[in-house]
Amino acid sequence: MAIEILMPQLGLTMNEGTITEWVKKEGETVSKGDIVFYVENDKAVVPYEAQREGILGKILIQTGQTVPVGTPVGILAEKGEALEDIASLHIIKESTKEGIANKDNSKTQVVPDASAASASAEIEPKAKLEIQKTIAQQASAIEPAGELGGLMAETFIPSSPYARTIAKEKAIDLAILKGSGPQGAIVAQDVIAASASSKAFATEPITQKYEDVKLSRIRQIAAERLTQSWNEIPQFTLSIEANAQGLIDAQSAFKSKEEKVSITVLLAKLMASALSDYPLLNASWLGNGEIRVYKHFNISIAIDSPDGLVVPTLRDCGNRGIRDLGQELVNLAEKARKRALSPEEMQDGTITLSNLGMFGITRFRAIINPPQCAIISVGAITKRPAEGGHEGISFVPVIEIGLTADHRIVDGAYGARFLKRFRDLIEQPVLALG
Repeated sequence: MAIEILMPQLGLTMNEGTITEWVKKEGETVSKGDIVFYVENDKAVVPYEAQREGILGKILIQTGQTVPVGTPVGILAEKGEALEDIASLHIIKESTKEGIANKDNSKTQVVPDASAASASAEIEPKAKLEIQKTIAQQASAIEPAGELGGLMAETFIPSSPYARTIAKEKAIDLAILKGSGPQGAIVAQDVIAASASSKAFATEPITQKYEDVKLSRIRQIAAERLTQSWNEIPQFTLSIEANAQGLIDAQSAFKSKEEKVSITVLLAKLMASALSDYPLLNASWLGNGEIRVYKHFNISIAIDSPDGLVVPTLRDCGNRGIRDLGQELVNLAEKARKRALSPEEMQDGTITLSNLGMFGITRFRAIINPPQCAIISVGAITKRPAEGGHEGISFVPVIEIGLTADHRIVDGAYGARFLKRFRDLIEQPVLALG
């Protein structure tokens, strides 16, 4: 028996999803576990795997369409089941729903579908009567042809198609031209002559060209959440500079053992160590004077992906080793590039780390990712002159760290003490890394 494939809920905050690609086509065989389509929710593009085998009988929601969770997006038929019966069944369902939904809408023209006629005998009598009444009401609301013809006669300007094309390109109003064609019709030569005449006295106006672009679902949700963050959270930002030589040396020590450990992973581990002394930054605002302080340091790492910024979670950074965290971050970054992050890998973050140093950015102000209390921003390591060395001047590697925090939970002094502790650990990472 055929079943409907419903838009899945891929995450606790997901209310709707967008079909980004149908991997299976209508009529193709589907095995259990096969990827049938990709859906974009508020955090990532996620594959939907078939829960049973069968044949994709009909696609109900096309690529690019957004529908609420639980909406039927396709029909999965059993092998040997006639696909024509599946299509007819869907037509009957949709016809019944449309007849009831459009009952009071007298401005929408309803055109009966030819394929639905063959199935009309199976539509319930009450629903069929509703459809017929709707069609009759809409037919009586259409303007008489005579009135439409009169309106067209008043606005129509006799002109050749080529003349109209040139006039549109050169922004010339045909109503002000006198035609030289048959019965006074405007021809291309009339428009060209008018264009040349106008250029002699004034420059042709420049029309601004633009394109309206539909944002991906990830970008739409990010826009909504960041607007909410900016409008609802009283945020303050502090920054501090640290000598990054100890950080560079620690990374070099891992590289000498042929272990790839990024600066971001080292910072995440040092962050967790500093947060253990300042736990209020690892918290969420609950309202009514209450906050929730988390026991584990699950750091959301901002990663660039083809769909925009995504923030998978590097879990339990306080208790896990550098090598383990480093390998997990490599895996998360690879999944982000392939649009393969799961909803579970995007959840339960308690604080965010955003590193734009690889782009040469030295300083930026980050916006809190609600419901978290804080976000850490990291810039590029740069060389700064300092006292000492040859002729009294040397150059040292410096990194700037920023903290944006929720003023409802912590104040500036608390944030400053955390940054000072974080700087100390960056300059002497052996204190935290051992």
